[in-house]
Amino acid sequence: MATTFEHVAALLTAADIKFDPDEDRRMLRTAWMRDDVPVSLIILLYEDGELLQLRAPGLLVATDDTKKPLLFRAMLQMAYEIRLVQFEYDPGDGEVSTCIDIALEDAQLTSDQLLRCASLLLDVSFIARDRLKTILETGRDPALESAGIDKQEAAQRQSQLDAMMELARLMKNTRGDA
Repeated sequence: MATTFEHVAALLTAADIKFDPDEDRRMLRTAWMRDDVPVSLIILLYEDGELLQLRAPGLLVATDDTKKPLLFRAMLQMAYEIRLVQFEYDPGDGEVSTCIDIALEDAQLTSDQLLRCASLLLDVSFIARDRLKTILETGRDPALESAGIDKQEAAQRQSQLDAMMELARLMKNTRGDA
């Protein structure tokens, strides 16, 4: 039974969500705005409709190798704390994305499933983009400086991350010299 693009399109239409079908790429695309910053949401079907993926591509591009350890740590922490959402990094171009996979197997996708997952993915994507962008711009994780966390532990973590970033910088500067 699984699902089809036509069924997904009908669910989006019933929820009054505007979307653009891309028949060449076999996906549906929507765009969402928060604080005048857009996030795309792409819906893909795999395995003959038995696996549906919601994807928020291109949240940001991470090319600074010295900041990647802190960036990856934040992505892993968010993935651990937030159920369903996966964080992805493309080493080819540095693209950071989020996604949710829904294994439908022999079940029909419901409106509640689609809307809950889309809402969660978009919320997490907006929050994650802001946090990860701050890390790339400043080299500091704002989550380690927020209220409600142990300041001494946060300082120790930041010190360890600073040391890792310095080591990554040194390794980058000596690549090919050995």
